[in-house]
Amino acid sequence: MENAKPLVPAKTKLGYAAAALSDGTAYVFFYSFFLLFLTDYAMVDPLLAGSISLIVVICNAIMDPVVGWLSDNFNSKAGRRRPFFIIGIIPWVITLVLMFSVVGLSPGAQFGYYTIMAILFWASYSLCDTPYKALGAELSPDYSERATIRLYVQVFSSAGTGISGVFTMMLVAGFAMTFSVSEPGAWTYVASLFALISLAGYLVTFFSMKKWDKPLASRTDIEKSKDRNILKTYAQLLKEVKPLKWIVFSIFAFMVGNSLYGAGIFYMYRELLGWSPEQIAVAMLVLGVAALGGPVVLNFFIKKSDKKTVLCVCLAISTVSLFAFRFIGISTTAECYIYLFLYAASNIGFWGLIWAIVYDTSEVDELLHSKRREGATTAFGSMVQKFGSAFAMWLIGFSLAISGYDATLEAQPDTALTGILNTVTLYPGIFTLISLILLIVYPLNGKAYALVVQAIKDRKETGEFSREGLERII
Repeated sequence: MENAKPLVPAKTKLGYAAAALSDGTAYVFFYSFFLLFLTDYAMVDPLLAGSISLIVVICNAIMDPVVGWLSDNFNSKAGRRRPFFIIGIIPWVITLVLMFSVVGLSPGAQFGYYTIMAILFWASYSLCDTPYKALGAELSPDYSERATIRLYVQVFSSAGTGISGVFTMMLVAGFAMTFSVSEPGAWTYVASLFALISLAGYLVTFFSMKKWDKPLASRTDIEKSKDRNILKTYAQLLKEVKPLKWIVFSIFAFMVGNSLYGAGIFYMYRELLGWSPEQIAVAMLVLGVAALGGPVVLNFFIKKSDKKTVLCVCLAISTVSLFAFRFIGISTTAECYIYLFLYAASNIGFWGLIWAIVYDTSEVDELLHSKRREGATTAFGSMVQKFGSAFAMWLIGFSLAISGYDATLEAQPDTALTGILNTVTLYPGIFTLISLILLIVYPLNGKAYALVVQAIKDRKETGEFSREGLERII
């Protein structure tokens, strides 16, 4: 394997990145609005709503490694990864709509309904997203080119998160007025629109990747690639691929903080700042535009530095700002915008670079075990990402409940306001700091990756390789 390969054509990168529009739209719609929809529109008790989110995302986290393992061991004329897009996107579309529909059921039946719909949605999401990430690792083995591919993905993902983050509340109000339905009922219309966007994105990627997602050519390759035991596969990865352990725990910590921020800011907008849906939409629009320019800035810096170093700097900026605003407070529009822009550093850096960093652990796995298991390595990252988000969603519901938050009150008590402030500053700050420390310890940078690639090449040519410089990696 060579570290310097021909660059992936821009057209291919765009086609691959299109599915990120689907992922970004649905992901933010769930993590930013599902809890709010449950507590304020479906009128589910906050503690039960947080429990639903916890159960759902844990189930989804378990699904990720299963799908990753299946896609590594799958082979068809249509490729190893693309068939999963079609299998998953149809139930994704249906369950997204049902999940954001108000149903006239008892509290216990509501709990069951929303739990089941959300589990089915996230199972469908995993069927698409995990093979999608794995396919990105296979487009190029080049350390820097992988980062560039992920930056294309980040542009489309930012567009998707902007669509759902910026326009959701405006669309709820607009559909309610246009179709003469209640605001709770209008959420179904919004979910239907986002479901269509999800469908379109994955169809574009499915057809664009036809020549790149190639089936294994020979029976020997097929048999060599297969892992017969899923538990053995993941135990081997966790035990023996040292860099993977550090990066997945860093992802977990970041996702706890990021999910606290993502769901908490909408409570902050309404309760701490008293903003209208229009003001919220403007703030999200400004952030969305800034996020679209983020990959350009990241691309500039990773050409001059290392993608790991760039991400560490992004996390450090956000960590300092989160702790600072816990003591400064967020009570004015100016303070809010400064807070949002500083936190955007970690958001843009993480989502732009983290999967390119995870991809590199596949080469370590290949060096150790002579297997290409991009599905398993990326699924490991996705799994802990979901566990982090699940814990955060439960923590938000728990924090709201014990702080005295009550959606029926016109004005929240001081304890609830303090709880909301902690949810968007102190708690995310702690977990982002932990993520930063783990990322600093993560041993696989550009120089180390080059040694891994050279070792793979040497072993293929001579049957041996030097371990010098790889002591912390293998």
